Parts: sequence; C-alpha cells; structure tokens
Amino acid sequence: METILVHSFQKNEDEEIRLTLREYKNRHYFDLRLYFQPENQREMAPSKKGLTLALEFLPELKRGLIKVEEEARTFVARVKQVSHEG
Repeated sequence: METILVHSFQKNEDEEIRLTLREYKNRHYFDLRLYFQPENQREMAPSKKGLTLALEFLPELKRGLIKVEEEARTFVARVKQVSHEG
C-alpha cells in the first residue's frame, strides 16, 4: 500500500489536516484526515475523523468545495450584517 502526502496544514497546536493519495488493493483513493499528537510520542497519528473517497469522486468533491468557498463569502457577510443590526 503506497501513500503520498499531497498537502497538510495546522488546525491547531496539537492537530493537523492531511490530504493524501493512497493505493489499496489496486484501487486509488483520496484521503482527507485529521491527525493528532498523542501524548509522549513524536509522530502525529491519524484519527478516525476524516474522509476517504475513490479518486473518481475527486472532481465532484472539488466542485462542492468551490461552491462552499463561494457561499462562505456571502454567508459571513450576512452573519456580520445581522450581528450589527441586533
């Protein structure tokens, strides 16, 4: 089983999000997973919190993430406006 780390970023002091590509039983997957720092260990460990999808779903996930990013802009603006009115 081969795993390639494509991207990672810190969520907070003890956690990071990792995006990886994996091969398992001749199938190819995209994995977005939360990793955490176990006590008394140097290496980050994968949590059960995450998402694993076959690569065929990657284009649809990308479309969804683009929509979320677009909607987030107007959502934040609406929430700010409502909080200033109240």
